[in-house]
Amino acid sequence: MPRRAKLSHFKEFNLFRHFPFPFAARPAAALAGLLIVAGCVGTHRPGQPETVPLAPDPGPASARPLSPRFEILARDAGNQGFVRALLELRRQVDIPALMASQQERCLSRGQGREETLRALAQVAEESQALVEPLLEELLARGLLDYYEKLRFRNRIFISIRPEALEKVRMHPQVAEVIPEYDGVREARRAAGMGLIGKAPPIPPGDSWGVEMLGLRRLWEDGIDGRGVVIGILDSGVMGTHEALADAHREDDYWYDPVGGSPAALDTVPHGSQVLSCALGRPTLGHALGTAPGARWVAALSNYHNSYNNVNMSLAADWLIFEGRPDVMLGAWGHGKAACDPRDRPMVQALRAAGIVPVFAAGNDGPDPATGQTPAALTGLFPFGLGPLSVAAIDRHGKIIGPSSRGPNPCSPEVPFPDVTAPGWEVPVPTGGGPRSLTLASGTSMSVGWVGGLAAMILQVAPEMPVWEVERIIRETARDLPPEGFDAASGHGLIDPAAAVAAARRWRPACR
Repeated sequence: MPRRAKLSHFKEFNLFRHFPFPFAARPAAALAGLLIVAGCVGTHRPGQPETVPLAPDPGPASARPLSPRFEILARDAGNQGFVRALLELRRQVDIPALMASQQERCLSRGQGREETLRALAQVAEESQALVEPLLEELLARGLLDYYEKLRFRNRIFISIRPEALEKVRMHPQVAEVIPEYDGVREARRAAGMGLIGKAPPIPPGDSWGVEMLGLRRLWEDGIDGRGVVIGILDSGVMGTHEALADAHREDDYWYDPVGGSPAALDTVPHGSQVLSCALGRPTLGHALGTAPGARWVAALSNYHNSYNNVNMSLAADWLIFEGRPDVMLGAWGHGKAACDPRDRPMVQALRAAGIVPVFAAGNDGPDPATGQTPAALTGLFPFGLGPLSVAAIDRHGKIIGPSSRGPNPCSPEVPFPDVTAPGWEVPVPTGGGPRSLTLASGTSMSVGWVGGLAAMILQVAPEMPVWEVERIIRETARDLPPEGFDAASGHGLIDPAAAVAAARRWRPACR
């Protein structure tokens, strides 16, 4: 990472790169018993609204004391050290209001994405310019090591001496000084890890999930995710493994905010394993995932599979503005039964930028109410639901014991989990060599299969907005016992053939 990022990404930002499809939006149909029909009325009025809608002002950070966590970070840093933090500024885009305006004006998905990125960058650049003189002063005095301006959320990442924290807290544009959080440092379970144990031998032939989901028939029909980009925020990607080496986008496909590696790498195999369940190329005669025609981009957010709020913010900013995938795999979380809102701004920005986020329900079952966020977040535009949350099934059609169950820890009336996908002893890459495979389990693996299905849907209907992709995946799932929605399997096992058929029938309401 550069020691100083004064210009940040703003002068590099190009709105017209990496738009593979002529996206278009439409109102979403109702999810049976849960959703209302959202109408799209009026004439097509593309372009930036007269004013960018802003979220309510939370007031200045000076009205509140610094988090006591900084005392711990300062002790860890020692007399000569720096602490890492995020400056949350007061002016923030009201993303739900912006999306509602885009729907009313019948913007296409491409127009909506362009407008969203422009609005986020504009608000960030304007208010961050007011904070920059202070940061430059601190930099010149040796009180600041470096800073990085972000856009998906109006934030500035800083590496600062503890004695200078009060100076940034008192700046009138600063709403909060957020201390670095790291899962390993806090002695918490590594977020989103798959289940670890001695793997049995790999059975011959395709992954059992390929057969269970009927994928070969779709592949033979040319439906394999081609033309769609899947992104991942995780422990990295083994860029030399046969399943993934030739599957990345040609350029701008990798970002490492931790070590600055120019080549894709995986600090543990986790990210590679999740991604292979989405789009892994055949290896040693084994077909590995849902959409082997899709391409990938990745940012190393979870160093050694541990959540870090600073690294996640840096990685998410790159993914949304530079990576610009169509689908995002999030196989991590914040522990069972916890409604942790810290990732809400990222999830909202992903969806507003036309990216379908898919998250792991968690591996803390079989008890009820063991779900995790961000999978369990609620209140997203337009229906108040959350992102796609995924449980895990074994080859016999049974929900695996560790798969987290509902009710939803954030809002019991909102269904959780949404759907189920293969997640027990599926073949995936491992670190033993460029063709090595092992068997892995957990809801992390299930995320990959669902992300691949989202890519198939977007291959067939590239104009489809995020919430319609989510609706189709939920509504076409095959019910699992007991009858109807349940807190273990949600709406049931994903059904790629039914989902693709529904996507073929879909037509945008706005012309």
